[in-house]
Amino acid sequence: MSEFLKRFADNLNKNVPGFIGVAIAEVKTGIAIFSHSVDDEFDPELASTFYLEIVRAKINSIYVLKLKNQKIDTIVVNLTSQIHLVDLSDNGEYFIYLAIEDDKNDSLPVVKKLIEQYKQEIKSIQDELRMVHEDLQNYEMQKAKSYRDELEQIEKELKLIREDFNKTEDNKARLLREEREQIEIELKIVQEDLRKQSESEL
Repeated sequence: MSEFLKRFADNLNKNVPGFIGVAIAEVKTGIAIFSHSVDDEFDPELASTFYLEIVRAKINSIYVLKLKNQKIDTIVVNLTSQIHLVDLSDNGEYFIYLAIEDDKNDSLPVVKKLIEQYKQEIKSIQDELRMVHEDLQNYEMQKAKSYRDELEQIEKELKLIREDFNKTEDNKARLLREEREQIEIELKIVQEDLRKQSESEL
């Protein structure tokens, strides 16, 4: 996957005059799955986060304006000596952000052609990432279930321990009551004997 993206960036760098940087980002999460720049001072991943808001705003505007059968293809921002291009995937799940130096604005046809060539492969990469993410979620869910089952088992064992402890305490309390009752009976007998002895002496 990384080799393909590197090849994609190298192809842009080689075939697009004035190439500055490129980023590929998911629309839903905003996560950039790839970025590359020939200018150390330019961060295409950071730039893509700002253009993500434009993409989302355009998607919302299509929905609010009820523009049926319409979708975003390409957003082009012409600066003084640069072109910033955002190309949305056919399924609307990711976009390619590209920045180029272009005083004459004559690089767009080349850029569009290259992007179209790589779109399907990028979609395959995104599908692979989604599968990895789903596998990770399933693993986390299974691990969480295992922890819950283990916790429930521990709670059951603690409950049994508490019940055994309570039974032991109840038995102790019962024995103490019986012992006390026995002492009281014996004490009454002793008292009665003393009373009788005292009466006989009189």
